[in-house]
Amino acid sequence: MEKRAAVFMSAFCLILILTGIIIVNNSMPKFIKDKSNFSISCSLSPFDFKINTKNYSINMGGDSLNNFMNKSIKTTEDVGNNIKNGVDGIINSAGRTFNQIKSNIKH
Repeated sequence: MEKRAAVFMSAFCLILILTGIIIVNNSMPKFIKDKSNFSISCSLSPFDFKINTKNYSINMGGDSLNNFMNKSIKTTEDVGNNIKNGVDGIINSAGRTFNQIKSNIKH
């Protein structure tokens, strides 16, 4: 039980620290964010979450989440179709083999 409590407290502290960093960084004026090597911008309505570093930028806005969801659905459908086609091919091959064996046994 003590290990579970320690994990819970560690996770709670980490979430609290990350929330504090996001709130403080989001409330900084734009001219300070422009000069900084690291900045966070977020808003809830409409949902938008951006992390900007000196060389990279991560944007998790509404459009990004929709694009990610659509790509995930398409990938899942493609994988499912490929698996179905592979299984159908195996079943057809097995059926032809069994029919050939059956026809050889009858003769």
